[in-house]
Amino acid sequence: KMKAVVERPTHFFALRITSPSVLNNLIRVQNEISARVPAVKPYLIVPEKMHLTMFVFKVSTQEELKWANQALMEAQVDLDEIFKEENPTVTVKGLGQFGGQRVLWAGLDESGPYIKPLTEFIQKLHKKFKQGPLYTDDKGFSPHITLVKFGQAKRGSSDPRQIQRDLSIYKSYADNLFGEQTFKTIDFLSMQGVDPDGYYLTCSNLFFKSSSPSLSSSSSSSSPSSSTSSTTISSTTTSTSSETTTTTSSSTTIVSTTEPVVRFKVNPIYFFKI
Repeated sequence: KMKAVVERPTHFFALRITSPSVLNNLIRVQNEISARVPAVKPYLIVPEKMHLTMFVFKVSTQEELKWANQALMEAQVDLDEIFKEENPTVTVKGLGQFGGQRVLWAGLDESGPYIKPLTEFIQKLHKKFKQGPLYTDDKGFSPHITLVKFGQAKRGSSDPRQIQRDLSIYKSYADNLFGEQTFKTIDFLSMQGVDPDGYYLTCSNLFFKSSSPSLSSSSSSSSPSSSTSSTTISSTTTSTSSETTTTTSSSTTIVSTTEPVVRFKVNPIYFFKI
């Protein structure tokens, strides 16, 4: 029999964890666990990469990359319909394990008011991808922030299976509250490479309505995952008679007088490169 081809995702959509209080509390848990089980240290997720995965998919060509980027930009309509002027805020709560104990994660308070609308938006975007040209993972949205992830044994480290058993000490944190996180962007990320700030390599960002990128500088820090080299496509309703384009050495801001605001930022260093 021929083995089935296993599709390996290359990209994903995510919500970044940026709250200092949440990050500090999760780092404290990592430190306390690694102090009791030192062998876990090589498998800790660095705080710069902490996030909630929406879903993963595979991009193989430039055309597929363009399609995924366009699909996220068009999702702004659903984003605005579901969230209006609001930024979703969630409470990070509790720890758990899954994947045969391969992953230790922090969860969310599922009773929070934004869990349902977040899930609704993600399901709509996921459905579009399932109907599109890209291989897209079937797993539904399972909100979690990975703190420890075991893969193959790291050089010079202990057997991951033994460490996983030792991590049962996490249960003492099972119901802890770690703080609140407010999301500003939905991030289109590559699994290969990193941004200058240590986050995953960012292809583009879709902003929630109340977190629109500033028109005065497209390299602003309004997105935690934006780098200084980026392109912002935005618009305004001012009464000027023609389109105005302002160019700097690192970014371009386009102000349109006729179309609705498009809150979308593309990283030109990455985009159209796979």
